[in-house]
Amino acid sequence: MNLTAPRQWFPSAQPRAVHPALEQVGLAGLALYAAMLTLDKNAPYVGNLCLLGEWLMLLVLVVSWRVAGDRLLQDGIFRLLLLWAAYLGISCVVGSHWVPGSLGSQFFVARQWVKLGFIVLVAWWLGGDWRAIRRLYAVLFLAFAFLMLPYFLYPLYWQNGLAGNRLRFGMNPQRSGLFFGIALLGLLFLAHDVWGDRLKQHFRLRVALWGLAILLTTVGLLFTQTRGAWVGVAAGLAATLPAILIARPHLENRGLALGGIAVGVLLLVAVGVGQWPHIAARFGEENAVFQAIESGQWQNAPNTSLGIRLHLWHWGWSTWQESPWLGVGVGSVWPLMAANDLPRQPDDTEFTHLHNSWLELLVSTGVVGVGLFLAFAVLSARGGWWAYRTGRLPGRFLLMQWAVFVMFVVANCSEAHITKWIFWPYLALFWGGLYSPAFWFRRPSLP
Repeated sequence: MNLTAPRQWFPSAQPRAVHPALEQVGLAGLALYAAMLTLDKNAPYVGNLCLLGEWLMLLVLVVSWRVAGDRLLQDGIFRLLLLWAAYLGISCVVGSHWVPGSLGSQFFVARQWVKLGFIVLVAWWLGGDWRAIRRLYAVLFLAFAFLMLPYFLYPLYWQNGLAGNRLRFGMNPQRSGLFFGIALLGLLFLAHDVWGDRLKQHFRLRVALWGLAILLTTVGLLFTQTRGAWVGVAAGLAATLPAILIARPHLENRGLALGGIAVGVLLLVAVGVGQWPHIAARFGEENAVFQAIESGQWQNAPNTSLGIRLHLWHWGWSTWQESPWLGVGVGSVWPLMAANDLPRQPDDTEFTHLHNSWLELLVSTGVVGVGLFLAFAVLSARGGWWAYRTGRLPGRFLLMQWAVFVMFVVANCSEAHITKWIFWPYLALFWGGLYSPAFWFRRPSLP
């Protein structure tokens, strides 16, 4: 296979542009977007490359509208994207009411949030092919592994991490913890895809490299000292257990699929046991907060990490009740927080978000906005289920998607990735891969 030919990397039975050369450009944009996604957009040149990939996909799709138009206009998620964009525009106007003179900044934030609808953009460029979907995630993982490798080769990082110190891995620890958690779940549930055919050459080497990747991603997850990601990964694994037990007879290559999950979880537990004193100490920092909650005196909880969050969440809930249906606008939470007497970070800087993505979504866009978000999730999941039932996606891929979704839900209960650029395009890549076969092959009459 020619690695310089994107169409061979991301195959499709049908053309995705009006000309093969344009299709190559759009697919190169998809690969560039996935490769640069885990890198900080504030870093020199890196952010521009990520945006370049995004614009390449968009521009080629616009130029190829006569190829894509009919399919897009009949697609439920594309129509939902138009509705989502229109509602975000309304939310900007609502926000300018709550924060006068902020319309320009509101539209800047809305421009980021509208990228949730890029689910359909990713689905288009993947072409509905399982090989293309799998390779997209390979690009995503390899780029992240390349970014993380220098830290694991640095002895001082190991020394500090093993001592229980919090490490950032070149970004804020919440984001790196989220990335490590996603990579770990992907390696667990797609072990069979990483290993390949046991009859081919280098099978044992691939298994050994997979095991090493499991160990390093687990170590990285623990070194970030991000409790939300820890609980999220555990919840994601627990949520898939009933599905594994029910679907076991129907899982493709179930010996390799289930064996990979089992061996990976054993490696994860082994590393966790070795770091248990640091894990217990990290949760133990909040004992006083837990005691205050149990006694019904959460208002008097100390200003620990969780204690501060309780005050932020209470303020957010109270603010949402003032405008439950439409919220206060996509860019209004930060200035409204700054205008109120809320607890500050230990270095006396102000908080810029609620440290709860779902509460922030509710406060910003109201019940209507949350409903539209859930509609994206439901349509994507419905498309993935259709693809599984028709044999276009393997069951292990749906298990991975479910585990990652649960991990996202739990981890974002204590963080606010939604306020950052990374949240929406990451969801678009995962849900777009899940939805792609249904987008291309399901009857147009279905939403």
